[in-house]
Amino acid sequence: MRGFLLIAALATVAWATPLAVAQSAIPQEVLTASRPLTPADRERIEQFIAPRVELIKSGAPLDVSRARNDLAQPPRAPGASDIFRRAYADAVRAGLRPLFTVDDEYRASNAVSVLPYLLTAESLDELAELAAKSRQPKESARIMAARLLAVSSRNLAAANALYSFNPVQTDAFVRKLREAALEETSWVALAELGTAVAEVGNWKALPDANKDNARSELLRILQRATELAKSDPSGDSMRAVQRIMADVQRQLLEMRGASRGAFGQQLAPILKSIKTMAATPPADASAATKRAFEMTGKNVDLIERILADR
Repeated sequence: MRGFLLIAALATVAWATPLAVAQSAIPQEVLTASRPLTPADRERIEQFIAPRVELIKSGAPLDVSRARNDLAQPPRAPGASDIFRRAYADAVRAGLRPLFTVDDEYRASNAVSVLPYLLTAESLDELAELAAKSRQPKESARIMAARLLAVSSRNLAAANALYSFNPVQTDAFVRKLREAALEETSWVALAELGTAVAEVGNWKALPDANKDNARSELLRILQRATELAKSDPSGDSMRAVQRIMADVQRQLLEMRGASRGAFGQQLAPILKSIKTMAATPPADASAATKRAFEMTGKNVDLIERILADR
């Protein structure tokens, strides 16, 4: 329970916290720079970052929280330039990287939770790498990373998104999410990774080809969730299937014509497998899990109707 409370707190606090007073340590002319940063500019950035990284590494809990939030604020400062954001994000990542996979889960989680708020494609890309089981064996840390990815991907779909991915970056990002999902054994993390990929299909100004690629990868994640559910005697993993099916349904409602037809052809055999499985929940499954089986079966019927209505 403690791990899930930490995940919930880290997944929301930095988006909601107002700009910290300590941010003023970085001069405005550096924050808004429209020319290459000088060595002196980079030194001022490092002077801001280094003590806060040290607090995350060894400080008391309240100091860790303040340091984490301080590091998350400058990229969102009024007038912060792309030149500053990139230099700042690179410096923060370099400082925090030794903490990302340390045995101290509290320190690692706080370090990783800064990545989405650096507002660069490279930072979110690194978070996607850290969501993989091969990189992070601790389940609660992977769940946190996956949840942060889902929130970040949803924020990037907003009309006023603070930054964006180009098409090449998008395909690479989605691939890393899919790779993490295909080795995931936690249904909670798997569901969050599915949502992260699904939200890419809602990113504004993204070419249709990239959206279609993300949706194809979403189906591969749904297939993985289905396989996990088949091998889970408790049946709890069906909850991931249910949640990803909801993401699939939302994407279908946004698609038309050839894209929907191609998507439906990829989806059809997966739906058949899910429908068969949903009809027979484990006899000793919890009430919540039995409900997930029931709702998943209904979702299959609804999606099949959507596909038939072209």
